[in-house]
Amino acid sequence: MKLKVLIIGLGNIGMGYDLNLEPKKFGLTHARAFSCHKNFEIVGGVDIDKSKKNIFEKEFSAPFYDSIEIALREKKPDLIIVSTPTKLHHKNIVNIVEQHSPKMILCEKPLSYSSKEAKDILSICKNNKIN
Repeated sequence: MKLKVLIIGLGNIGMGYDLNLEPKKFGLTHARAFSCHKNFEIVGGVDIDKSKKNIFEKEFSAPFYDSIEIALREKKPDLIIVSTPTKLHHKNIVNIVEQHSPKMILCEKPLSYSSKEAKDILSICKNNKIN
């Protein structure tokens, strides 16, 4: 059974760095890496920049969302990749956990600029049994 993956943040590390490179040779982004792995299925991508919609949907055959809430409600992912700017990590993870309880969250580094926020993120995940 494949794990359903939702990628939040479709910038350079989310999907941009390797768009124009040979997919079977280069996996520099979350989208490319997960799309090439047999145990994962990308079920959606989220970004506030709607100009990324056509690119994401064409390259990864999955729907684009500009709303985390709608993507979570429709896709119920097992694994959520948070590749948004660091200052948004805490807010996005709180939002995710309020809407859905994934098995795992992979958050880009740094987790936070604040040790208090980082500890809160870890506590939120631990309390909700999210790896």
